[in-house]
Amino acid sequence: MTGRLNIVVADTVPTVRDKLAISLPEVVGESSLDVHVSTAGSAETVRNYLDSARVDCTVVSTRMVDESGERLVSTLRTEDTPVVSFMRTDPSQEELEHIGEVVYDAARNTVGSVDHRALFDAVDVGVAVRDADTLSLIDINDKYVDTLGLDEETLCTTFSTDLSAAPDVPDMSASAIRDLFDGERSEKYEFTSSYEHPDGDGIWLHVSLTTATISGERRFISTIEDVTEERTRKRDLERNRELLERTQCISKVGGWELDLETETLEWTDQTKRIHDLPLDSQPTLQEALEFYIPEHRETMKSLVERCRTEGILWEDTFRIVTASGDERWVRTWGEPVIQRGEIVAIRGTVQDITARRSREKELERANEELEALNRIIRHDIRNDMAVIVGWAEYLEDHVDDDGREVLDRILSTGRHTIEITQVARDLIETMSGGVTETRPVSLKETIDRELAVRTEAFSTAEFEVDGDIPDVMVRANPLLASVFGNLFNNAVQHTEDDPVVTVSATEDDHHVRVFVSDNGPGIPDSRKEVVFGKGEHGLDSTGTGLGLYLVNLLVESFGGRVHIEDNEPTGSVVIVELPLASPSS
Repeated sequence: MTGRLNIVVADTVPTVRDKLAISLPEVVGESSLDVHVSTAGSAETVRNYLDSARVDCTVVSTRMVDESGERLVSTLRTEDTPVVSFMRTDPSQEELEHIGEVVYDAARNTVGSVDHRALFDAVDVGVAVRDADTLSLIDINDKYVDTLGLDEETLCTTFSTDLSAAPDVPDMSASAIRDLFDGERSEKYEFTSSYEHPDGDGIWLHVSLTTATISGERRFISTIEDVTEERTRKRDLERNRELLERTQCISKVGGWELDLETETLEWTDQTKRIHDLPLDSQPTLQEALEFYIPEHRETMKSLVERCRTEGILWEDTFRIVTASGDERWVRTWGEPVIQRGEIVAIRGTVQDITARRSREKELERANEELEALNRIIRHDIRNDMAVIVGWAEYLEDHVDDDGREVLDRILSTGRHTIEITQVARDLIETMSGGVTETRPVSLKETIDRELAVRTEAFSTAEFEVDGDIPDVMVRANPLLASVFGNLFNNAVQHTEDDPVVTVSATEDDHHVRVFVSDNGPGIPDSRKEVVFGKGEHGLDSTGTGLGLYLVNLLVESFGGRVHIEDNEPTGSVVIVELPLASPSS
């Protein structure tokens, strides 16, 4: 390359401009070149040179800005004239030689060349060029600056003198870093580095370090990429995976997938635990089917085959024998995986329901026992007591005054026993699920009927209705009669002298409230909640304690609630709130 080479050196510091102006002709390249250097201290002066004369290359400090505040280097790179940037305010001889080589190459390749600097700045990762001996920064691109959030001069000064602060330099000596690339070692060294961003947020960088020969000199090239979001997503994914694993353990639900092309079966860890298999095992389809007891195995095979050929999903319960020899009940579910209209896999879940199955069996046995007890109470005890009461009533006209007191006690005890059997029967039916479904029930008819029965049964008690009972339908079932029957009995039995029971009711758009008041001794605040417990008795009561317990159990099963308040001047008020039946109930 021969001829004249016109260079413009631009820097705000005069001494730097002068040093470069003197040094560049000596280091720029071939002696056959006539190197002419002009200096500029402002963007305007640089523009004047570019507009008025031929300029082969501009050497611009990264500190300089144009009239709009943009970096002059970036602005000039949009022009046709090659631009070489430098950062240091006191360039070493080695850096001057590097600048000279870059200027020579840029000027030589001006016509018909690729703008390597533009490519350097255009890449979407931060790139830094470092001296292979000192690791000091020689050049960086815009992305490097943007990623680290510092200006070029600060980066050059800080990350050249304090290598421990540089996120793109491994935590080792320069010689150790050079050793990474000597001999047959790797051509690239990668690591992840944390960096405290100036905005106060910590970020993670993926760093790749390699070597390159630039203008005959060995350089280290490091690239940095902000991978904070990627690490966050990976951490969240790992946390979600751990949460899913814990959820599977708690719920005893595992997953599986069968690849129909390769016949490869994959089980999650929880599925392996259910079968008592090591977590590093992966059974085949045939081995998996062998866990099912013989009478269930063929059914399972058929379900898999139908899903494979016809795409029919399934959900069913089976018994298995685990690798440890334990018998377990499992509920399996499977569905086809369809891609481009073809069934390519089957996936599903398996849940250990052994404990639930055991509880269901225990509940069935308990219900059978309750039903047996109900039959005994309903047919044996109740019928026998009805006979006793009947004969006692027959004797009323055949005893003298001395025997009447004893006969009255027999009648009272017999009738009370019959009431107890009625309560016990209703309680058993409720607890065993014999009467659980609700339907519209007439509130007024139920209360009127129970009041009529109690008025006849308790001749010494007075029953009053305050106002009108709303003629509405509530959501309940036939055992609603037991609710009010027990409340009326309870109100009379807990009042020693002249019992007065008052019934009233109110309604709103969604509920009806029935108030059953008595003039008895009342219930202390400390016992207003506990009297609804199983086995609790009223004050000085000789009853079983099942009546109010049954009332609360039934009302809650209807979707209502019951509580107790004080009556004035004495006694208690039991308030029963019931949901109104909707038209579609």
